[in-house]
Amino acid sequence: MKKILPFVLVLLSFLFPTMGVSDLSSNVFSTQKKLNELGFNAGVVDGIWGGTTKNALIEFLSGKGIKFDGLLDENEFKILGISNARCKANPHKRTKHKLAITWKQEINCPAEVFVAKDVKQSTKNNIEATLKAASDAWGNFGPVEYWVMGIDQAYSIELIKKYCQRRAENGNMNFDYCLKREKNSGHGMLSYQKSGAEALASKRPFGSAGHNGGMDWGIHKFGSSLPFGFEGKLDMPAGEDQKTVMHEYFHAVQHAHILELQRYKRDKLWGPVWFVEGGAEYMASVTYKRLISEKKLDLIKNSKWEYDFRQSMQEKFQRAKNQNTRHNCILQMREITYNSPCREFFYDGGAWAVAYLLNQTNENILLNEFYPNLEKLGWEGAFKKSFSKSSKEFYKEFAGFLKQDITSAMQIIPQY
Repeated sequence: MKKILPFVLVLLSFLFPTMGVSDLSSNVFSTQKKLNELGFNAGVVDGIWGGTTKNALIEFLSGKGIKFDGLLDENEFKILGISNARCKANPHKRTKHKLAITWKQEINCPAEVFVAKDVKQSTKNNIEATLKAASDAWGNFGPVEYWVMGIDQAYSIELIKKYCQRRAENGNMNFDYCLKREKNSGHGMLSYQKSGAEALASKRPFGSAGHNGGMDWGIHKFGSSLPFGFEGKLDMPAGEDQKTVMHEYFHAVQHAHILELQRYKRDKLWGPVWFVEGGAEYMASVTYKRLISEKKLDLIKNSKWEYDFRQSMQEKFQRAKNQNTRHNCILQMREITYNSPCREFFYDGGAWAVAYLLNQTNENILLNEFYPNLEKLGWEGAFKKSFSKSSKEFYKEFAGFLKQDITSAMQIIPQY
């Protein structure tokens, strides 16, 4: 799980290409075409969601006594009479304590994103686009369910009911048990709503997102509080939200290489927290910057400031040095639990530790060598094979690296 300082938004436009139409653009395209056929001016049929299309849909729904809830989804398609043939992946099968080998294989269908009614359609679009860019870069592992709570508790509970209905239909858990569990403000999905509401009320942009399991059901399940950047609130940069979505998706990539379901065995393969969280944080950060530079992910500008990859790494380096000084965190890098005074070091120092390892080898070594060897060799074995040293040897090296000044350390960070 990654704690985040959420972020900003512009309305993301998705252009409709003649080939390889995304699910989102295809749905908007179909909606525009149908509305125009029915006599409601939705504008040019181009797959771009804008004011003209939205107003036409509002007018159409109003004529049927229905108020538009802000989301273009299955409800609107049904009322319009549009067949929504969105690709939906099937959960992977399991045998006792292991998932089927298909768990490690890429799928064809995109991630499913579910948002509460008070979350903007554009936010849903941006999350879908970010997950698509991340899966194109790292591999499309799934099925992925990404559930986003808003600020309004009633709407969030409505979304939780939708989630629990799906769990019941798939035979994952009883609906009533699921609802009781997820409404628990301490650990359930409703905690994301409370986190976002408290942050907005205090005007302190804080939230959370996390890979919340789902492996027992053969899926990857994520939860998130309101992403303030995508929502255009509190003047936060949307780039942070894009990076956070990518951080969480990288956990799906990590999990996709482990078939074992027994918790203690899975945790052992999962590895130390610094490697798990530092890997997700660094891979999300550097890949975000690369995809922006390659124009494979839109740079969203509607804030006074943007997410700056190199500046962020500088700040992480200084925090990691300070945390290590206070808590002697290098000695705790073997930890596989989050209950440590070095928890923040595992994120900040972990990102730098992974950057250091990739600089010594190559930027694709996690995806091409480490994770493919993980179950066969175990975490330590895969580490030795990939990085030509034991973790103990690495910790000693990294302790020396952290003593450098920031200018010297930044030389290992890629520039795009």
